[in-house]
Amino acid sequence: IHGANLAQSAWHNRYTSYTALASASVIYQAALAMAAIAAGLAGFNSAAALILAFIAARALSVTYLYATRTPVRKLSALSGVRFSDIMRGIHRYRRFPLFGLWSALLSMASWQLPILLLGVLFSPAVAGLYLLGFRILQMPMKIAGNAMNRVFLQQGTEANREGGLAPLVEKLFIQ
Repeated sequence: IHGANLAQSAWHNRYTSYTALASASVIYQAALAMAAIAAGLAGFNSAAALILAFIAARALSVTYLYATRTPVRKLSALSGVRFSDIMRGIHRYRRFPLFGLWSALLSMASWQLPILLLGVLFSPAVAGLYLLGFRILQMPMKIAGNAMNRVFLQQGTEANREGGLAPLVEKLFIQ
């Protein structure tokens, strides 16, 4: 489900469908919070309930992204793709996952370590309350940060092709 979300997000970003991406992010965050709270109120207070809430929220977000009308849904967007080009791209960028994996693992560990420590040193209830408060505080920053990241990724790629990446980065940091 996460892979489908990444693919849908990349295609929406490529076709500058930022409204759909922002809506999917809000849907995901809201569905995750509501599912976790509903599971807790229903008496399902295990890790499995939180994992199922995560999966359900992500599935809802992917479904929304798939349902929105974008150029991705047209087969003409994929008509020029050849298997040999795909294989050449896989070979050319084969080392990217190796570097991205360690970065993602360290980033995830830095975000999850306080929750794990609170659960071990105090109680699962304290860790749960911390996590709920943290998610509520993080939601606006995450939505804004992801939106800026997606726009910069799309515009930065175009600027790099045209040789104007440096001025774009300077303009970003000045403003």
